[in-house]
Amino acid sequence: MRSIIWLNKKQEVISIKNIINNYENAINYIEFNKEEPSKNAIIKSNILLCLFSIPIAVLGVYSEITSIIIISMLTMIGLWSIYILNNLDKRKNYVIFLAIISFCLSFVFLLGAFKTASAVKELNFFSFILCLALYLGTILIYNLYIARLINKGYFNPNNNKKRKVNVSLIMLFSVFGLVVGKLISNSNVGNDTAFTILTYCQVALCLAFILGTHNFIKYYVIVKLDN
Repeated sequence: MRSIIWLNKKQEVISIKNIINNYENAINYIEFNKEEPSKNAIIKSNILLCLFSIPIAVLGVYSEITSIIIISMLTMIGLWSIYILNNLDKRKNYVIFLAIISFCLSFVFLLGAFKTASAVKELNFFSFILCLALYLGTILIYNLYIARLINKGYFNPNNNKKRKVNVSLIMLFSVFGLVVGKLISNSNVGNDTAFTILTYCQVALCLAFILGTHNFIKYYVIVKLDN
């Protein structure tokens, strides 16, 4: 506990091992839009994940691969959700559930975008690896950005500064969308308007659910404060 209380306020080194440098800022963050553990939310999240994942898993190209990946993921999430439902007294369990369900939903839509594109023309392996790396990098940068906001006291309830969406965050998601779109357009998806619209909608949903992965940072902070 002492290692994270009132360290040098001028320090702005953002890393996984040193996410917070101010105890008060950490408390403000975990209390900001505080999520109350809810059994209904867990059940509904699993239903939502199944509704989106199963069609993407079994329909279209590469179904023999995506069905194994997604069905395995749904099984593990389902079993883990049973554990979470029986341990809702620990807030950190619920927070990490929100982080992982957000990650799974975003990944499913990214996978769906690739399957939609591949329905017109097969994507090469390099394109898949590049987009996957960009996707994981976007999540990492976004979470480190949230850590930076914590250190700057952004979540302080007494902060009189109007909270605005930071331009750098918009640029981060824009770059992700543009690069994925470029890779898709190189696969001639643009020749079919319906496939183009569906693909970009899935990329947009992927980006939307990435926002929920900030709960990885919240989980880390809660665990550190409990120690």
